Amino acid sequence: MPVLESEALMVWIANKKRGSVYELKQCIRWIARWADFEDSFIWSLINGLENLGYIRRTSTYDGWEAIGQQLVIIPGRDGLALLTGCFSREVAVEAGDAHGFWSTCFPASTDSQIARFLPKTMYVEAPEIRGYVDYQRATGCGFVDVEIELALLAANNGLHLTNIAAPPRYDTGTLERFELGNLSYAACHHGDSNGLYRQRVNGLLRYWIQSDGIWYQTDRGIGPWLWRSVSGDSHEERRLVWYWEKTESLYFNQKIALPAKLEQLLTLCSGLLPIEEPNARRFDNISSSLSKIVFEYLKVDPVKGI
Repeated sequence: MPVLESEALMVWIANKKRGSVYELKQCIRWIARWADFEDSFIWSLINGLENLGYIRRTSTYDGWEAIGQQLVIIPGRDGLALLTGCFSREVAVEAGDAHGFWSTCFPASTDSQIARFLPKTMYVEAPEIRGYVDYQRATGCGFVDVEIELALLAANNGLHLTNIAAPPRYDTGTLERFELGNLSYAACHHGDSNGLYRQRVNGLLRYWIQSDGIWYQTDRGIGPWLWRSVSGDSHEERRLVWYWEKTESLYFNQKIALPAKLEQLLTLCSGLLPIEEPNARRFDNISSSLSKIVFEYLKVDPVKGI
């Protein structure tokens, strides 16, 4: 049988263990036999690998490292869990059988092109919660409780100006300022007013917030939400994020990025990448109580459907 793209990619990641994002992009193109994929597709795939728990990006975002096997408890599903990370699925199934696990796999994305390159999401269910503890001890895998991790994220109050930094230099690239009204960046001549800015430096986009003459380092995902919080700029919440209680679905405007940790945890709530809808990304299996945690963390007023 021919080797699947997802299998080839995971073997490469597991053996390589760490490397540059450039190498990872080249590997994806090689496995795809140099198909004419747009760069945006490659980035969507890399983000999928990170959000599903197979890799983590380095702090400078120009590198990555593989993540070992993780047992992830899904919120509100009576003990249903995921097995994520780089591991042998055959060995994991055998170990799970020894602990009475029931397992099944499901495509990780509704986008067939993305799904080709990602391992199927592996769901497991133990006869009782104790079985997960025994499995973790036997295999040495990591353990993640998504609900607890989301609560900790909000409790740590991450959306604050903390990292004072040198201002951007105007001789290293075009400076752009974020416009909250249309959720996009526009070129500006000087960063002489409060705002969220970005600039490409040595091939990487860097982000700053200027507030009352002081510059703070931020990133692509946290920056827009942090700037919205500290600026006091009124904005219609419905255009940013909303919740549909009947289907337990949380929606975000397509044009605004999310804090990386939050996006990963929301993805792990279902084990599936968000559904791309017109002008929105939809995360499923988000209970009403979890949606409140997300609204609290992002410092936005709840906007809910019925």
